[in-house]
Amino acid sequence: MEAFKKDFEAESQLRVQEAQEAFQEWMLSRPDLSERIEEFQSSLENFSLEAKKHISKAFPERHISTEIRNIVADGKLALERRRLNANKQAEYCELTNMVMIQDEKGNVLVQNSKNPNGYTLPTGHIELGESFVQSAMRDVKEKTGLNVEQLCLCGTKQFISSDNCRHIVFLYKTNVFNGIENEESKWIPLSNIHDYKLISGLNDVLEVFEGTKYNELYYNAQYQLKKY
Repeated sequence: MEAFKKDFEAESQLRVQEAQEAFQEWMLSRPDLSERIEEFQSSLENFSLEAKKHISKAFPERHISTEIRNIVADGKLALERRRLNANKQAEYCELTNMVMIQDEKGNVLVQNSKNPNGYTLPTGHIELGESFVQSAMRDVKEKTGLNVEQLCLCGTKQFISSDNCRHIVFLYKTNVFNGIENEESKWIPLSNIHDYKLISGLNDVLEVFEGTKYNELYYNAQYQLKKY
């Protein structure tokens, strides 16, 4: 089974690379890129979804490997950048999520981040073809070991990176969960969370989770913060 998994991942990587090379040749030969690029991107996304389905059936206890996720993400990035070159009005975005899990005692689940250093809430990236809520639920399971439900969208955090990519973080919270948290996770009182070393910017995010003042944090290209 392990050998089959490795062969399948290698085949998946090869097919993505072949698709990227074919796309480059197609770009040079076709003048109507702006009309056809969405069709090709959709095909690549469909291939990604089919790859996930096959791996999930063959390995029900495993998650899609980081290697395949990175391959698909790199392919998506290359396609998006070419699409932007064809459509100057378009904007490249990276979508992520962050989840606050709170128990009946008023504690929240945090994780100790090494880079940047400090405590943070469970976070993750939204994959191709995945809904925002499903992504948040999957990421929490992978990062903490807990199954969460009834996620409530509290707001967003946005910032522009140095390569002009807009990063959008969807902020969810819930108090419905089951399972046992892993060793990388820790419950701390929300009322005393500021007594702990938190990653930079988390204090502002907590204001959005409170839901009394703001529902959006926006950092411009100069990384100046605006709260809405």
